[in-house]
Amino acid sequence: MIKAKYVAMVLGVAAVVGVTYWSKQRLVEPSAYQQELDDIVNMREFSRWGPGSETQESWTVPVVIPESAPIEQWDRVHTQPQLMFIYSSDATAYTMNLDGTEVRQLFDRYDLGDKLAKDGTLTRSPNGRYLSFKYFGPASDDCAVYDLKDKKLLATYDNCYGRQFSLDSEYLYFTGNLGVPSRLILATGETIELTPEVLELDGEKYSSFNTSSIGVNEAQDRLTWTINRMNLNGLGAKVLGRDQLIYRLSDMTLLGKEEFWTPLCAQGYRRSPDYRYFVCIEDRRNYIYDFDKPTELVEQAPEAFVLKLGQWYVDWKGKYVRRLRLDGETAKFESMIYHYSVDEEGNDFTTLRGLRAYIPLSLAKQLDDLDLAAVMPRIPTEEEYQATYQRLLAARNKKRGQ
Repeated sequence: MIKAKYVAMVLGVAAVVGVTYWSKQRLVEPSAYQQELDDIVNMREFSRWGPGSETQESWTVPVVIPESAPIEQWDRVHTQPQLMFIYSSDATAYTMNLDGTEVRQLFDRYDLGDKLAKDGTLTRSPNGRYLSFKYFGPASDDCAVYDLKDKKLLATYDNCYGRQFSLDSEYLYFTGNLGVPSRLILATGETIELTPEVLELDGEKYSSFNTSSIGVNEAQDRLTWTINRMNLNGLGAKVLGRDQLIYRLSDMTLLGKEEFWTPLCAQGYRRSPDYRYFVCIEDRRNYIYDFDKPTELVEQAPEAFVLKLGQWYVDWKGKYVRRLRLDGETAKFESMIYHYSVDEEGNDFTTLRGLRAYIPLSLAKQLDDLDLAAVMPRIPTEEEYQATYQRLLAARNKKRGQ
């Protein structure tokens, strides 16, 4: 009991000293980092909403879009991962550094003629030259590819499920409305259908209209065409199962049926911007796999897109970037979520949505040695948090005359 009273006395004295110290300090304009931390502490400690999550916090990254944003050079050398997004009513596409700086224009409405690009659909080729995206068509979300080097629309077509650029940036693989796995030759804009619309194999008849997904694994030189086996008897069609038809990607030779992807990925996957991993989403959980070993689970990840495994992720809806606290790091929170907001000439901030990460292949090869935490606001330590709390508490008490 004596020890407990002694500890309580020490803590009480420390609190009084802290309040007295902060009440006597000269008023100094806080840094942008400190202002954001002030907002976090005010929200957690002094608002009716309370602390919310004890293990996670969010941080606002300010973004400035110049009135005349510079044009992105397709072969620009990047030192940070890029975040691409569609902004404004005229559907202008931009890219910026991970830390929200150096906003540059990819294309604007007038580069696309009468087409409006759809938010959250931008995908960029590994060499940086081509952009694939969906746009609002007459009756559906149609698809297009834009050439950043020649500043022109390369191709437009109906739908583009399972889009994936080849690592050499020569092709775009996808399936269209008819469900036929296809390859767009980026040098010419020509589309080639890679499989027949109807195929018989091992006594089964397959139709492209029943396509579930396609997958491209360049590490294994494989293209997979996953097709639903249908029972067409009686009233309506019923899915009996899914078969993965395996092709050798380099020459499109049919190799047979095989469980090449895990069943979790039978209906498709999302390739991560570092090109090494892919995610399959089921029941709102993100299962991460490696292209080198496509059936071995790497991790159940907190978000769908991996920037750096175990460290940095992007939400699959493109609402934020998440950073995880590393082992041994003296940070208060286990994870920090970064939202990106644009200040529209003094009006309320507009939080960006539909963010899509892009990492040039040359930068992806250096990613393991790149410290992304060095360019982003750090996760505050417990000491920083408590010092801010004491200062704000002292200011509140002084205002109340205490």
